[in-house]
Amino acid sequence: MRRVDASSIVVARTPALGRPALVAVDGVDGSGKTILAAALADAYARVGRLAFVVHEDVFLNPRAVRYRLGRDSPVGFFLDTYDLPALNAKVLDALAVGGSPRIVPAAFDYHARTCRSTSSLSTCHAPTS
Repeated sequence: MRRVDASSIVVARTPALGRPALVAVDGVDGSGKTILAAALADAYARVGRLAFVVHEDVFLNPRAVRYRLGRDSPVGFFLDTYDLPALNAKVLDALAVGGSPRIVPAAFDYHARTCRSTSSLSTCHAPTS
């Protein structure tokens, strides 16, 4: 019986658009998102397509913003955990038609609990498909 490589199937079905393609991986904590994202990046590399793995967790808001409604607030978690404008501006807009060919892979250092200035971030060239 032949083993099916799901990552290769996703790669084969991702159209080459002449611009960067976005493949999102979502799931609950501990479900294997990071492992799947790495496998997908490897599968794209095997066919000569450059891929960057960007984690939403590096686009957290600072603690003061995240917990402004209380540490256990479900509304605060939903509304304030992630800096979605930064994720849009630094990653998603770059992947849009006519977007910049550069992405910024992180805006927040959650280990140091500080925002990173865009001048100190390494900027990556977004891959084109």
